Amino acid sequence: LFDFTNELFVESTPAKLRKLVMAAACKHMRCPAALLYEWKQSGSSSPTRLAKILEKQAYLCDDLEKFSAGPEIFQELAQSIINLNESPATRQCSVEVEASSHSLLATLTPLRIPSDTPDMQQKNLITPTPASEPMESWLLLAVLRPRETAADANRKPDSPFNSADRELLSILSRQAATAMENALLTTELRRYIHKLKNSQRLLL
Repeated sequence: LFDFTNELFVESTPAKLRKLVMAAACKHMRCPAALLYEWKQSGSSSPTRLAKILEKQAYLCDDLEKFSAGPEIFQELAQSIINLNESPATRQCSVEVEASSHSLLATLTPLRIPSDTPDMQQKNLITPTPASEPMESWLLLAVLRPRETAADANRKPDSPFNSADRELLSILSRQAATAMENALLTTELRRYIHKLKNSQRLLL
């Protein structure tokens, strides 16, 4: 995990960072697929639409032909996520859903990033959301594994995930969220500097 942490905080491009996180999740969690998605709690996506988005976000570390979880598990995940609207949370939470052939373990971690509003852009403020307030943006990190019957007492019935898996994914998710916050803030600062330079050219 030490190398993974170093790579995370060196990379400042959000697109490259997303792929890095998903590849690392597959590697450390020993899973054939992972997905990373920034979910805005204030959005109005239906479970069906969100499920399609999540399925497209899935990253496969193996050949596509060797892995097919089907849409059912993404529909279950989408419904679980949308249910958070009924009880706004302020800290990290986990979701585990099962389909006929696979299980999915997901962790939602708050993203404390500035709101993308005209007012924020005009004032050029970078103000994190206070920890005591319900979050609107969450980083969803999920991994998928084939279901199996396990005798491990730490596992839920028929679940391929144990308590160590849940703790590891929680750690990976927190690291990824911090790195994503830094990357998004860096991108915002670069845009501001570019805008400032353009304004200076117009004045000269």
